[in-house]
Amino acid sequence: MGVSKTKKKMVVSQRAKAEARRRQAAAERIGPQPPKLPKRPCLRDLNPPGSWYKSDNWHRPGPMVKRLGASGARQFARQANADMEPSEAEINEHMLEVLIRYADTYGRSGVPGAAFTLDKTVRTSSFLAEVMEAQQLDEEEALAAVHDLHALGLLWVDDDGAVWRSIPPGIPDPENTEWRMCERVLVPQRKI
Repeated sequence: MGVSKTKKKMVVSQRAKAEARRRQAAAERIGPQPPKLPKRPCLRDLNPPGSWYKSDNWHRPGPMVKRLGASGARQFARQANADMEPSEAEINEHMLEVLIRYADTYGRSGVPGAAFTLDKTVRTSSFLAEVMEAQQLDEEEALAAVHDLHALGLLWVDDDGAVWRSIPPGIPDPENTEWRMCERVLVPQRKI
């Protein structure tokens, strides 16, 4: 007393038609959907030039932070840094701190060296105070804004630690395929 294959196909076909009618009625009730905004490109997708941005310098802090939590990620870094010189281990911990703090800003991949250099250069210059004053922000908000500009590709860290205003590919014209460095914003006070 089994159901024949043709009857099964008819039942599946009727279900599919009923689902299509239901979706059509829902679409008419809801009305037209607004156009989707383009997804914000992550810095890695923009493929910036320079040694900080080479393929082996990209890291994904998000999964580790989600899995271990921020304190677990810090503990993991301390264990990994155990064999290093104290100054190197301290720099690695600071890099991880910057990536953890701005993991959402940099998206799926961050550049710890460039982010750390940007953070250190901005903190040791008058640039942060200028941003705070101009935008009426506190220090953490101003730092977050600077990292956001970096994540968008509007600030670029040179190999020597200098920070440049930049225009990434696709801005303002989608036909633009080259990075353009506009002006040097910050020069590090000392070699980073």
